[in-house]
Amino acid sequence: MDLVVSRSDHGTVSVFAVEGEFRAFTPSFRELQAQVLGALSEGRLDLIVDCGKLEYADSTALGNLVGIHMDVRRQGGRMALCNLLPGLARVIEKANLQRYFHIQPSVTEGLAMMKAESMEAS
Repeated sequence: MDLVVSRSDHGTVSVFAVEGEFRAFTPSFRELQAQVLGALSEGRLDLIVDCGKLEYADSTALGNLVGIHMDVRRQGGRMALCNLLPGLARVIEKANLQRYFHIQPSVTEGLAMMKAESMEAS
């Protein structure tokens, strides 16, 4: 199954729910990149990727996700990954990618983390 991306906005945070297979250099991966860049251009700098229905992610796609994260950080934003399934969580841990992302067990907890950190920065 190709990657399906849907976006919902929660206050100043955009949540991207991804479902299916996450492979680099596919049209659906470019769609995710375009949606993230669109959110950034709207001034939405806090982003969450909900991975709860992500069946597969190749290593190149994860590397490109780090690249998206770097774009977010360059603009002063934050990015969190939520609802990681056990297999994906192991890959992220083994590749030491958790140093790039806030990892949260759920979107609700990701939103709460973003809100709390925003309040601390104020």
